[in-house]
Amino acid sequence: MGGTLAGFAHAADTASCPAARQGASSPAAVSIDRGKLQKDIDALVKGGVTGIQVQVTDGSQQLALRGGVAERGTSKPIADQSHFRMGSNTKTFVATVMLQLVGENKISLDDTVDSLLKDNTSRSGKNITVRQLLQHTSGLADYEESLFSSMDAFNANRWKTYQPQDLVHMALDNVPQPTPGTWSYSSANYILAGMIIEKVTGNSWAQEVKARITEPLGLSHTSSPGTATSLPQPHTQADLPTDEDGTWLDITELNPSWAGAAGDMITTPDDLTRFWRALLQGQLLKPAQQAEMQTTVDAVSDALPARSQAGLGLFKTSSHLACSVVCVSGDC
Repeated sequence: MGGTLAGFAHAADTASCPAARQGASSPAAVSIDRGKLQKDIDALVKGGVTGIQVQVTDGSQQLALRGGVAERGTSKPIADQSHFRMGSNTKTFVATVMLQLVGENKISLDDTVDSLLKDNTSRSGKNITVRQLLQHTSGLADYEESLFSSMDAFNANRWKTYQPQDLVHMALDNVPQPTPGTWSYSSANYILAGMIIEKVTGNSWAQEVKARITEPLGLSHTSSPGTATSLPQPHTQADLPTDEDGTWLDITELNPSWAGAAGDMITTPDDLTRFWRALLQGQLLKPAQQAEMQTTVDAVSDALPARSQAGLGLFKTSSHLACSVVCVSGDC
C-alpha cells in the first residue's frame, strides 16, 4: 500500500524501549543515525509514498523527521504533529484497559468470552478466553478480509456503520477458521475485547480508554472518532493505489466503525510516543499484568519479520520488543 505515510517509532532496539525487558532498570542509550533514517524516508517517498512523518525517541534523544508532501499533486508541506489514524495501535490501548481490569479483579485472563458476554454473542466465545483474544490465538477469522477483499468491496463498505456484533458474526462466517490455540491475527479478537469492556464497566471501550489512559497521560490529541468520518487539523491526505495503473484514491475520510476497538483511534506522533513510553515504563499496569502483556507466543505471518512473537497487545521481534509502528495511507 502506498500513499501518505504518517508514522511514529521508538528505535527498534530493546534499550530504546523503557522497561522492555522485565527487570530492566536503566537501558543504555542508543545513538540514532539521523542521516540514515532520513535516507530511508526519502527512499520510501521515491518509491511512491506521498509523505511521511516519523518520530523517534530514545531516552532523552528525540528526532522528528518528514519527507514528501501532505497532499499528492501539491507542494504542501507536512505540518508538525499532524493527526493520523493510528490503526492497530488501538489494540494496545484496549489490551491495556483489559489488563487493568484483570489487575482490579474484575475479569480474569482465563474467563471465557461466553461467560462474560452471555447472550451478546450468540454464536461465539464458548471456549475462547480473554488471553486468547488479546494474543490472537482464539481461532477467529479476520472479518477485514471480507470487507476489503477488493477495491469494489472497499468502496461498497467505506461509508457503512457497523455494530460490533456485525463484525464478530462476519468473522464467524469466514471460512476456513484458524485452528483454535494457534496464533492467527484477527481484528475480531479486539472487537470482542471492546464488547467485554463495555459489559464489565458499563462504559464503552472508548470511554474507558479516555478515563484510564488518554486523560491521565494528557493525550489531548488522541481519541476514538466513533462514526465521524474526518480527521482533526492538521492532517495528511491518505491515498490508496487503485487497481488501475497510476491512479490513487483519496481515503482520508471514511466511516471507521468497521475498525472500532480493533483500530479506529486517531493520534499525533507526540501523543503516541507518550503512550508507549508510559506503558513500557510500567506506569499503566501493575507488575503482574505487565509481565502477562510481555509473555509471548510465536507469531508467524508474511506481514511480520521472521521469529516474531506476540504478547497481549504487543509484538516482539527477535530480541527486540516491537514498539515501532509505521502508518501507511494515514493508517497503521
